[in-house]
Amino acid sequence: MLNSLYGPAANMVNWVACMRKFRGAYKMIAPLMAMVQEKGEELAYQQGKLKDAQDELAQVKANVAQLNADLKVFQDQADEKTEILDEFQKKLRAAKNLIDSLEINRVRWEKDKNNYNNLKIRLIGDVGISCAFLAYCGPFNTQFRGKIVEQYLKKVAIGLKFPFNDDLDLISFLVSADKIGSWNLMGLPNDELSKQNGIIIEKSKRFPLIIDPQNQARTWLERMWKSKADGSSKWITDLNDTRLQQ
Repeated sequence: MLNSLYGPAANMVNWVACMRKFRGAYKMIAPLMAMVQEKGEELAYQQGKLKDAQDELAQVKANVAQLNADLKVFQDQADEKTEILDEFQKKLRAAKNLIDSLEINRVRWEKDKNNYNNLKIRLIGDVGISCAFLAYCGPFNTQFRGKIVEQYLKKVAIGLKFPFNDDLDLISFLVSADKIGSWNLMGLPNDELSKQNGIIIEKSKRFPLIIDPQNQARTWLERMWKSKADGSSKWITDLNDTRLQQ
């Protein structure tokens, strides 16, 4: 139709018509393309920011993991220090209790120390009186032995300026309570005279003459020396023994 109307100019007219349509379409599309480009640039910018945020988040997570690891190490160290502290506190309480106990007993220990010093000072007199008792008091009874000790031996010690204990107990000074107990189990009577006689017999280097109508001393001596001789009775003799007559 354009060819019939415009002839040779029909192509030009078609081109102009197309350009006009293109211009109209371009006016509509150009803003959209510009918007797309802008949005694309904005998307790229936001993606860059997202990547930076993700990298920062990864770094933060790594820091958090490191902090958690450090925290665990510190917690383990704190637990160890707490155990050590508890142990030291227990030792401190025990030491304090010990110090309190020592402080409570300090007065008694000082008194015992003074008593011990007094015993050391008076030991020479106690030993002298005890030796004189063993040497000279064997033949006498309990009452006379007591008079000898109180009225003679102690006065001699005073005259020689030997310090001694006024309440000296010769039995406990010369032999232990365990020894007395073992003697009682072997037949020695538990009265004071018998205990003194037992001490004189054991401590003296001389052979004693024993007057023993009830055979108490004989029974005790036989049991005591039989235990020392491993059951042998060869140490026992009398006037009828052939070994004594030879």
